[in-house]
Amino acid sequence: MEFWKKLAWLGGRRTAWIAGPVAGFVIALLVFKWPGHLAAAWGDVPTWILAVFAVFGAALALSQLSILRQQAADAAITERRRQAEEVEATSRGTGFGVIENNSRRPITDLTSRVVSRKDGRIVAVPDRSGSVVAGVHQGTLRMGPDAEEVTQVDVLRPQRRCGFAFDSVADDQDHVFVAWFTDDAGFRWQLDQNMHLVEADDGDVYKP
Repeated sequence: MEFWKKLAWLGGRRTAWIAGPVAGFVIALLVFKWPGHLAAAWGDVPTWILAVFAVFGAALALSQLSILRQQAADAAITERRRQAEEVEATSRGTGFGVIENNSRRPITDLTSRVVSRKDGRIVAVPDRSGSVVAGVHQGTLRMGPDAEEVTQVDVLRPQRRCGFAFDSVADDQDHVFVAWFTDDAGFRWQLDQNMHLVEADDGDVYKP
């Protein structure tokens, strides 16, 4: 096992630096055969040196291209998550979840559920939803007068909050408030009260 661990470095990016020249040398042997029986032709030395440098250059170019592709993919993921990461989900006591849009663009089609941390089953769906306003006591929130008996909020504008009330849910450490929404670019997201954010590419199916 120790021997194979020492060879693990072959899977890294530096493989191209070694594999490229070796592969080129082996191919050259197969095509032109070993030149040991021939008289030394020193005039060909510059050509061979240039060939070796060309192989190293090709290996380096491929390695850099792979790095650039990975960086571009990472940048695309970061940009896709940019608006969604400015949305917050919190649980405000028994049976009350709040979504706050701190981004500069609206989010749409907000839905929510209370689910079990243990097995992901749906514990409850909301009984009411609507805007949220500050309560009488500092730091408290309550449902606004426009709260309706609907389970979805169509649009949440920038710097606004909406709430979902679950009348039949009791306090339980196993319960977690989870919301789904669509950002302004059309991507669907899942966000829970622990600020765990994942792309909801399978619809509104809970992903722990």
